[in-house]
Formats: sequence, structure tokens, C-alpha cells
Amino acid sequence: MRRKILRRVGIGLIVAAASVLLCVLVPQPILYLAALWYVALPSTAFVIVYHALARWWESPMGQNIMLLMASLAALADLLLVNVMLERPDWMRWVFLALYIVVGTAISWRLALLVKAQRPRYPRS
Repeated sequence: MRRKILRRVGIGLIVAAASVLLCVLVPQPILYLAALWYVALPSTAFVIVYHALARWWESPMGQNIMLLMASLAALADLLLVNVMLERPDWMRWVFLALYIVVGTAISWRLALLVKAQRPRYPRS
């Protein structure tokens, strides 16, 4: 057990050191663009695969997962477009709307969590 914990800590330290080294060696705009691609591709792929494979619309948790992931994917995709192209003025309103959707989805997830963790029977 102790070896397992030490191994995880060691891996974490190696990843942290590699991240710091990467930040020092690679210019910031390239890192920013790479990080956006790293978020945009899997989040968009998740939305597509989840829609194709799961019956997400049948439960509130499935709907919440789709809403949260789709809004995060849209936000990441728009940020990527924003970095690669010149941003039109109306895109500020799209970002604002997406931030509101993400906040709403997280609040909904919190309500689902509280409902799921509440005891079903009153304590006597």
C-alpha cells in the first residue's frame, strides 16, 4: 500500500516537473493553443459518442451530463476559433451565454447530488 502511494506521488512529481519544464521551454501562445486543442477534441468527441451510445435523454443525470459536456465543448471550440481567427463583436455575447449555461448545469448537478445523497427515510 505504501509503495503504491509513493509511486503515485512520484508520478505526480514527474508530471509537475515536466509541466514546469514545458512551460519554460515552449512559448506561451503554443502552449495555450495546444491546451485548447487538448480540451476541445476530447470534449467534443465525448458529446458525439455519448449521444450515439447512451440514452442520455431518459434521466435527469444523463441530461445534465450532456448539457454540461456540450456547453464545455462549445466553449472550448469557440475559444479555439477565437484564438485562431479574429473575434467578431457578437462572440462576447455567445461566451456570456455559454458561461451562464455552464453555471446552470453545475448548479443542476449540485441539486442532483444533494437529492441523491439525502437519506430516503427519516431518522427515528
